[in-house]
Amino acid sequence: HALVSAPWEKPRVLKELSVFQRIQEVLGGVMLANVAYPAFNPRPAILAPELISLAHDNRDWITVTDDLSIQLLADTIGGTGEDVLKHALLAGNDVLLTTAPPDWDKGLDYVGLLVRFAKEDPAARKKIDDAARRVLRLKDRMGLLDEL
Repeated sequence: HALVSAPWEKPRVLKELSVFQRIQEVLGGVMLANVAYPAFNPRPAILAPELISLAHDNRDWITVTDDLSIQLLADTIGGTGEDVLKHALLAGNDVLLTTAPPDWDKGLDYVGLLVRFAKEDPAARKKIDDAARRVLRLKDRMGLLDEL
């Protein structure tokens, strides 16, 4: 219920990332946490393009968010759950997770919102397209992409 912050300098974060790099041949993606690394961005990692790009650049891993329905995220950006979803998308995440189904009090129509974002904002549409390509490339690397 409070923003967790890891006050590590950039070299420490990159050193911790090296664990994942050593197994990158068998790793298709990473899940980012609702933890802030202020050396990169004061926002939680799932809302920090600088951290998400570390997973995408040169590794082509997919990125998965932690739970987007946590009120702390909306409070951190001074917005709503819908704003959190859009920030997570625009930050570059490929898979957006929530524990709040649409019929719960914190639930949103995530699919409907993503469609709306894509129609209204070319940057959002590009992020969705980029995410789909990364997922398809992962499926191809794993031999799971059906021949067309």
